[in-house]
Amino acid sequence: MSQTLAQRMVWVDLEMTGLDIEKDQIIEMACIVTDSDLNIIAEGPNLIINQPDELLDGMSDWCKEHHGKSGLTQAVRDSLITLQQAEYEFLSFVRQHTPPGQCPLAGNSVHADKKFLDKYMPQFMRHLHYRIIDVSTIKELSRRWYPEEYSLAPQKKSSHRALEDIQESIKELKFYRANVFKVKEKRKIVENEIWFAAGSCGCAGGFSDVTRREKLFEAADCRDLKSCLVGAAQGVMDNHDCHSAGLSTKKTAKKLTRFLEQDTHFSCSYSEALKMAFEKIDLIFEGN
Repeated sequence: MSQTLAQRMVWVDLEMTGLDIEKDQIIEMACIVTDSDLNIIAEGPNLIINQPDELLDGMSDWCKEHHGKSGLTQAVRDSLITLQQAEYEFLSFVRQHTPPGQCPLAGNSVHADKKFLDKYMPQFMRHLHYRIIDVSTIKELSRRWYPEEYSLAPQKKSSHRALEDIQESIKELKFYRANVFKVKEKRKIVENEIWFAAGSCGCAGGFSDVTRREKLFEAADCRDLKSCLVGAAQGVMDNHDCHSAGLSTKKTAKKLTRFLEQDTHFSCSYSEALKMAFEKIDLIFEGN
């Protein structure tokens, strides 16, 4: 089985007549399959499911207002699609694009959707992995742990239509991936900039592989080692790649700069000083 196929995500959003699993029903469902990098592989059905008038008339005031305003209530009355037909179409779609039992359900507050899918579309759910990817969990953790990045997150329009809600959820997770889940990317940018500046110093030579930390310099001591490494750390803040990696990369460089500027010794060899700088980078990232 292709590892790439197994890492796909099945994005689902439901609109219901309410949240009471004992009496409410699904009235709209959309589905999109993405790869692990959140690129859309296939856009599935977006179906409106017929429900009896008495169920629609018994909806809460909130549902009547929002589903009425969006046009969904009338579309449900006009629809000829049954719940069984909808499950068949969605199951056929995910079978075409995902292996059985491997890909998780994804969405915003998707645990609520899962309750209705478990009850009303059990065959569809049996095709998916038992785990879920809930963007709302990532949002809440980011709000607590990364408030600066969280404040820049895209604002959801909350159209309360299934397909638009999925598209917004994917967009939101892309933001968190780029701005929160980026430790490896940040570390790589900082380290590569240090290597670049060190290699340009002129006091070190004979190294060819700038991507391997283990290959430290065996050269003579740098005459101005502190300035060399401080300049490298400051170079990170000016590196255009930092803008795509996010604000925390600049913060990391500033922390490293302060560490280097405060250390007045640097009586060690060049390779030992570089190793010390990289160890400090590790500590900074562990604290981020």
